[in-house]
Amino acid sequence: MSFNTKTTQSNVAQDENANGIRQLEEALAGINSVLGNEGEGLSEQDLAKVLKQLEAAEGVADDVEGKLDELLKSLGVYQKLLTWWGLVWRHKLTVTKRPGVIISFPRPSSNSIDKYRPRTPVRLAALLSPSSKMSFLRVASRNFTTSARRYSTTPPAAAKSSNLPLLLGVGGLLGIGAYVYADKTEAKPKKPLVSALDKDNFKEFAIKKVEPYNHNTAKLTLELPAGEATLLPVSGLVYVKASDSDPNAPKDKKGNTVGRPYTPVSDPEKEGEVTFVIKRYDTGQLTPYLHNLKPGDKVSVKGPIVKRPWKNNEFEEVVLIAGGSGITPMYQLLTHALAQPEDKTKFKLLFGNVTPADILLKEEFEQLKAKHGDRFDIVHIVDKGDKNWNGYTGFITKDLLKKEIAPASLGDKVMVFVCGPPAQVGAIAGKKDGMKQGPVGGALKELGYTSEQVFKF
Repeated sequence: MSFNTKTTQSNVAQDENANGIRQLEEALAGINSVLGNEGEGLSEQDLAKVLKQLEAAEGVADDVEGKLDELLKSLGVYQKLLTWWGLVWRHKLTVTKRPGVIISFPRPSSNSIDKYRPRTPVRLAALLSPSSKMSFLRVASRNFTTSARRYSTTPPAAAKSSNLPLLLGVGGLLGIGAYVYADKTEAKPKKPLVSALDKDNFKEFAIKKVEPYNHNTAKLTLELPAGEATLLPVSGLVYVKASDSDPNAPKDKKGNTVGRPYTPVSDPEKEGEVTFVIKRYDTGQLTPYLHNLKPGDKVSVKGPIVKRPWKNNEFEEVVLIAGGSGITPMYQLLTHALAQPEDKTKFKLLFGNVTPADILLKEEFEQLKAKHGDRFDIVHIVDKGDKNWNGYTGFITKDLLKKEIAPASLGDKVMVFVCGPPAQVGAIAGKKDGMKQGPVGGALKELGYTSEQVFKF
């Protein structure tokens, strides 16, 4: 087998390249022999699964495949690494107990191969696909002294039908170990995130940025401490108010600082920040204040407040009915549930707004539908459409619900969640009784839904 050694990135001299290629071929022949001895070797599907695992692995760069492609394109780097691997295999590999590092290569004593050694430590994170036909740990932890000596004195084992095992073996080594990442310091396990919130007390956070979203809505991002995130559970929200130290903080009639519940739209595990989509109501006390905040200003946050815990596959059909900014808890629920491959629940969202320009998170929902069309559908309803509008116009009525959503006759297999302005919630599902659910009323009651089938945020 031969490789094209022409590369603009390699600084290895031509004679060194030739020697390296020879030893590389020897190492690759050894890999092929090992795979042949193990049976069928790694399949393309196995390798794909390994690479997929790597993308989510701790301490591995997000774009593993992109990094791998860069490595393969640079034959000089590729040759040096593989030569190093082949030579080190003459020495027994050791299994370490350091977090995140399963296999460690001991440095050979021979100075003759030092020129091929990467200038930074090489570590392999043992990330093995459960369905792999070959145990990398079993092969890697062997004493390769005898087998390596055989590789240099006997012809490589004949391939069964093609070079596929050899190529997959090389890819497997690049993939199973993570692509090799050379760290100038010992790999340190990433500390788990901790919650930035306190459910019993308000904590102050600085505004990181305020971004206009549409004509009456803004995105507010708060800065959280390093290593911290909201870690909100599904149906979890927070209570936001102005800082008590702000002389311009809005107050109620009793002199208390005004606060309101909000559901973030950012990933609950996003480190260092949390984002809200907040609609401005000119007659409101808090939203005009929040929209006028600047980076560095402080707000107080308390939470989480969990409305209703979510369980995968608790229902076969879930109906989400939202109006205006009441969409945020629905978005939170959907992004979580649709990301769970074991959850087979089907969702239908009915989203009411005044005009098409008022629709929040439209692109995000379109992306969810494109990706999860077998489990998620969305129906838009606006009070006033424009010339380009081809959806429903008017209110969310009993007749519209009867046409679009799962019937109440499904019993405990169907659940309806409702969130929006009080008047809309009352017309669709009956008014809430303060913090309590209150009896089911409105259009849903007329359609036969019971209190066990309806939840009002």
